[in-house]
Amino acid sequence: MDKQSHNKAHLLYIDGLRAVAALYVVMHHAMLEYKAGPKGIVQKIFLSLFKSGHYAVDLFIVISGFSLMLPAIRRNYQVTGVWEFYKRRIVRILPPYYIAMALSLLAIYFLLDEKTGSVWDECIPVTSKSIITHIFLINDLFISEVYKINHAFWSIPVECRIYIFFPFLLYLWRRFGPGASLLTAVGISVVLFITLRMLRTVDPGVDMATAGVNPYIILFTLGMLAADISFSASRLSKFADKLPWGLFLIAAAIAFVFYKSRVTFYSDVNGNIENEIVDVLFGIICFCLLVICSKEKYQHSRIAFIGKALSFKPLASMGIFAYSIYLIHAPLLHMIALYVIAPSHLSAFTATVVLILGGTSLVVGVAYLFFLLFERPFLLKKAVKAENKQRMPAHV
Repeated sequence: MDKQSHNKAHLLYIDGLRAVAALYVVMHHAMLEYKAGPKGIVQKIFLSLFKSGHYAVDLFIVISGFSLMLPAIRRNYQVTGVWEFYKRRIVRILPPYYIAMALSLLAIYFLLDEKTGSVWDECIPVTSKSIITHIFLINDLFISEVYKINHAFWSIPVECRIYIFFPFLLYLWRRFGPGASLLTAVGISVVLFITLRMLRTVDPGVDMATAGVNPYIILFTLGMLAADISFSASRLSKFADKLPWGLFLIAAAIAFVFYKSRVTFYSDVNGNIENEIVDVLFGIICFCLLVICSKEKYQHSRIAFIGKALSFKPLASMGIFAYSIYLIHAPLLHMIALYVIAPSHLSAFTATVVLILGGTSLVVGVAYLFFLLFERPFLLKKAVKAENKQRMPAHV
């Protein structure tokens, strides 16, 4: 990797993309708090802007693969140690997750234990099975538990399982090339999809809509590929410099819109391969977008505004605590809806607008406090440990 690429270890547009994904998830769930039937074309258009929150998770997964691949490229496509990698991921992901779970349970016990006809109804009632499956990160495998406690938690087990595969995918990358890793990711998704479908015939309680890692491991590997194309000195990267990534982005967007118009996303517990194809198409859009933001050839082109907009510092600063936003936004939104907006007796549509705009702002503020108290300390410990390791004498 060249010196300039090495110095781009922290890329503002990545934080900007994280912020966009997190904020969109919040706005999507704010829209789902009310059954606001649109009464006119303006209302219909406004609400339609926030109906695709599922794809923000796809974006998170692609970014995750991209971000983890960057340091691996600097180390010749290796992690510093498999167990050390797993420990770092555990420290990064699980402590804030368990704290957010505890806070969600407290909120349910004292404030949010009644069904109101909103999306929060999926989170209650909480049983001992709900708590156990969430602790052991298997809640996504069960229809009855996947959205309990906090309906945003379904994706945490999925991403944690993908991390288990990362050293293996990286080994294949180093030994056989990116094509082998991508094909392996596709194979894992296909095998797991078939396995889950077989299990579903035995146990109707198995959830195929969110369980496992498929197709998200494919999206994760696309993120790895975007990083490799953008920041390595490989022949693939040099070849990629000659390709029209702007046209690829447009083509991927057209394919996504066309296919999605034929397959409206829905939560199908029996498994719907067409939904997964739509996810992969959106992952390709994210892949192209990351390459365009990263490649030097686009820094002064007509589409350079994309990276510049995503690098806007106030936006990028929110991306630093996007994980905290994701973890705690669901109970916060419901509390705001119940105890702040409901007493005003607004119409469903007006209440939705207020929650989307004002509620999102409140969520970001509280999430930043959560970040300072419960996420940042673990990040600092990890940074100090890495710094101390670098200062150790060679013989230690």
